[in-house]
Amino acid sequence: MKLDPAFNVNVKGTAIRYALRCVIYVGNHHFTSRIVKTNGDIWYHDGIETGFTSIPEGNVHSQGPWFLNTSKRNGDTRTACGAIYAMVDEVQL
Repeated sequence: MKLDPAFNVNVKGTAIRYALRCVIYVGNHHFTSRIVKTNGDIWYHDGIETGFTSIPEGNVHSQGPWFLNTSKRNGDTRTACGAIYAMVDEVQL
């Protein structure tokens, strides 16, 4: 599965655009996440590793197409197990 930064869904003549806002990863019995801000900036969060702080990881539009599918940190690879998208625009066709 390739996670896209955004996608459109056409519903009864209306194009509804959804943008990625969060990816959840699992590995070694532990969850982590990447939060995607409205400008595309990516922030990595791991409560064990970073506590209450998130670490910047660049912009979703400057990463390779498979970057969001896994999270590789400290020799550990976690696989995406969930994604949250938000509706950002609606256009009549």
